[in-house]
Amino acid sequence: MIARATLRQLSAALFLTLCLPGAVLAQAGDTAPAAQNPAAVRVVILEQLMKPLPTGHKDLAAAVQELEQEQEFAPQIARMQVLEGEVRAELNAVALAEEAGKDDLAARNRAQTLSRRLADTQEEVGRLFTSRQSAKYNPVIQEIDRELQRYAATTGTGEVFLITAGELSAQPEAPLLDVTGQFVAWANAQP
Repeated sequence: MIARATLRQLSAALFLTLCLPGAVLAQAGDTAPAAQNPAAVRVVILEQLMKPLPTGHKDLAAAVQELEQEQEFAPQIARMQVLEGEVRAELNAVALAEEAGKDDLAARNRAQTLSRRLADTQEEVGRLFTSRQSAKYNPVIQEIDRELQRYAATTGTGEVFLITAGELSAQPEAPLLDVTGQFVAWANAQP
């Protein structure tokens, strides 16, 4: 037997495959055809849930704010800023030498070495941040998925899909109805 979460994931994947090349997004309450269409696919947009309260989801907005306020990455960011300054200085030295009709090979090599160190540092910080972000957001998003199921059952709207703005821009073929505002109001009112 397939677990409910797996079925939901398959359902979401099927939704993305079948619905997302050319549809119209309507907001719940609009007079647009998608808002009046009972067959419109109900969606909640993840990025909107990340906004500060009152428009964002209470738990996800709090997780976003907490991650933004953490100073865990401050040393790496400071190191990247120093490296960026050093790279600019070396590139300026190269440009000045070229204007004078000379080739400052040493400055060019230092700029390349510093650029590689900067890229490596940026990649390392990106990996660390993504890992930290996933650890913080994934449990909240899993809870939001469960809330979406309760919301759909409570309001009788039928299944509601959590999608990203990127998925939304894929031009769905089926009409979409954005119920993010209604879901946020309902979820934030829950104990």
